[in-house]
Amino acid sequence: MTSHLEIRDDLHSRISSRVRPVISKEMQPHYRGLARGQLLLPRCRQCLRFSFPVGPSCSFCRHVDVDWTDSTGDGEVHSWARYHRAFLEEFEPLVPYVVLAVRLKEGPVLLGLMASDSIPAIGRSARAVVERWKDGFCSHVFDLLPEGTA
Repeated sequence: MTSHLEIRDDLHSRISSRVRPVISKEMQPHYRGLARGQLLLPRCRQCLRFSFPVGPSCSFCRHVDVDWTDSTGDGEVHSWARYHRAFLEEFEPLVPYVVLAVRLKEGPVLLGLMASDSIPAIGRSARAVVERWKDGFCSHVFDLLPEGTA
């Protein structure tokens, strides 16, 4: 089953293209998936566990073969930080901004900007959303779900 995430255009319109990550060959499937509205994660063919980011071998059993598998994008806030100061000038237009660490239902913890002005809390349900930048680049961000929903 393929899960499609909501794609939103330019949520953080003031973000500089200079903060774009350098995409390694190993991470290309993840970013190609985002462009299609999918959150693809590496899953070990041996132990079937998910990990992120991809490495030369499984983080758990050290097997070297992975498949890129669709994730629901659903999880809960593991940790978060609100930045009131930009430590790099490229982030200055975003201040203040929130970065969430979300533990996905599949297991890995992903970091991403918070897509709304909600109040973050550890344990709160969150869902990945694809943010498409003006130049077409796609990244994952997170929305907090209304309290009491999963």
